[in-house]
Amino acid sequence: MSSGLVVLVVPENDRQVRLLEKAIRGIGVRDIEVVSGGDEALHWLSVRSCDVCVLSHELPGKRTGLDTLLNLRSHRPNLPVIIVSRSGSEKVAVGAFHAGVVDYVPTTRGYEIAVASLISQIKVSSSTGPVVPTQIVPAGVQDHALRPTYQNKLRVIGRHLDVQRFRRANILEVEGGFIVRATPTGSRNNETLEFVDQQFPQLLASAAAVRGDGERPGSNANGLLPTGYEDFLRQLAISLTGLRRGSHIQRT
Repeated sequence: MSSGLVVLVVPENDRQVRLLEKAIRGIGVRDIEVVSGGDEALHWLSVRSCDVCVLSHELPGKRTGLDTLLNLRSHRPNLPVIIVSRSGSEKVAVGAFHAGVVDYVPTTRGYEIAVASLISQIKVSSSTGPVVPTQIVPAGVQDHALRPTYQNKLRVIGRHLDVQRFRRANILEVEGGFIVRATPTGSRNNETLEFVDQQFPQLLASAAAVRGDGERPGSNANGLLPTGYEDFLRQLAISLTGLRRGSHIQRT
């Protein structure tokens, strides 16, 4: 790793700084800048530059890491950003991926090593290949819940629809993932959500850590979908998988 790589760390607290600095220095990076809070990070980036930013979602002050990321993207759209969070929220993970982060890393045990591994793949010059996302597996999560199967992909999409209280959804499978057009509860306007294949390993891990593998009613439960979108799409995926084995189904 080139010693010329500059890493900006925007941490939750001093303990996080110590963990991240130790791991990042372990891959040969010496130039690590630390700022406190989202406003300070945006000011720092307005006058200086770095090669990668490690940004915590939980920040001191009123601005969250996701707020900071969205503001940062309007000024530095191509800066590689790794967002870390202890929130366990799919909303944060999906929002981070939609903003084009390198990866979203939950702050479970060993997360700092995963962050350092991602940084080791980022070069000062343009990368010769894609950065491989991490998968931080929480304790107690079964392996089958983490496999990016057709069933699990639709299940994690359904969970996001339930958690964010969408009441109507149109799901289109496209090359490289899914596009979902959904209507939030209390609104008449559709929102477009993208779920990219490379996001699913970490989205599955985050969802399994929060929800587990058991069934429960979703927040959108009603007469037609008594357990919400997640379990409905999970069961639908089982049926579609069976059909796909016996015939050719073309998907856009």
